[in-house]
Amino acid sequence: MITRAPVILVFALLLGAASAQTSKKPPAPPAHELVLQGKVGAAVSLALKAPDGAASTLKALLDRADAEVTERQIAEAKATLAGAGKFLDECAKRSPRSAPPREALEGRRLRLEGIELSDQKEYAKAEGVLRKALETSRKIKDTTLEAGVRNNLGHTLRLLGKDGEAVKELTAARDIAEANKDLARAGSYNFNLGLALYQSRRFEPAFDAFKRSAEQNQTAGKTGVEARALLWQGRALSAVNSVSPEPIKYLSAAQKLFEKLGDSANLGWCYYYMGDHTAYSFKFKEAAVYGEAALVPFTKAADKEGLRRTYNFLVDMYGRLNEAAKVEMYRKKALEIASPQGGGVK
Repeated sequence: MITRAPVILVFALLLGAASAQTSKKPPAPPAHELVLQGKVGAAVSLALKAPDGAASTLKALLDRADAEVTERQIAEAKATLAGAGKFLDECAKRSPRSAPPREALEGRRLRLEGIELSDQKEYAKAEGVLRKALETSRKIKDTTLEAGVRNNLGHTLRLLGKDGEAVKELTAARDIAEANKDLARAGSYNFNLGLALYQSRRFEPAFDAFKRSAEQNQTAGKTGVEARALLWQGRALSAVNSVSPEPIKYLSAAQKLFEKLGDSANLGWCYYYMGDHTAYSFKFKEAAVYGEAALVPFTKAADKEGLRRTYNFLVDMYGRLNEAAKVEMYRKKALEIASPQGGGVK
């Protein structure tokens, strides 16, 4: 005689296991995520359950804000720091002894204020605020904050025309990031260092800084900055030797990356600088070909400055080639884009 009881029992057990699995609740989000969701009270309750919970939650929020600043997500960084401030306020109310110090947060708030002032072209004010942020970072020995502030301070000093001070700060920023093995930030800081060195006409050290930036950004997967560093490698090398074929290699590599990225404006500048460099070897026809290639992406990007400079460049090239009709055509286009009435891109 065949009994079916075991089959029924197995089915019941399987059904019970499946029911238990489906009834499992998803894991609770970490405290820093609760802060970002606006659930500050719940975040504090969760964080205070562990001895270092409040400190680790604050660190996670500050790390997130640092990453947002690196990506130029300024509004997001402000929101993250605001949430961190609310978290610390609530911690201080519930458990003053467990509340972490505020200096790391205040240093980042000062840094963000300095960045915004610099973006508003209030460079002198930005310098003062960033120096306060730097003082805070050194006081609490926060090397990530220190490197970031030195980078922003160096950028601001460059825009103030204080090239020597800018190079000093940007070199320090780069050195800290490289010591911390932070390739993404080191690549960004090297790029800014290259700009400061180029502005001070120190073209060979600028080339080296852009080279390091390109390599670091390639490793970090930051293709946009890698491409810009390659473009500036080409420009720096062209300034060192205006008749060498080497700059074209870097400009061409940048051009290919900008095409993949769909960055029309920078693609146009790659062609423009290839033409500009080629002209120094008296290859005016080839230079004009590069110039005309720049017009398409500049038009697509509605880059009036790129178009104006390229039209004037083509006037020069075709003048040297004795092609009067093209000289007249491009001169007319240059005048049209320079005038208030004819400023549209067609």
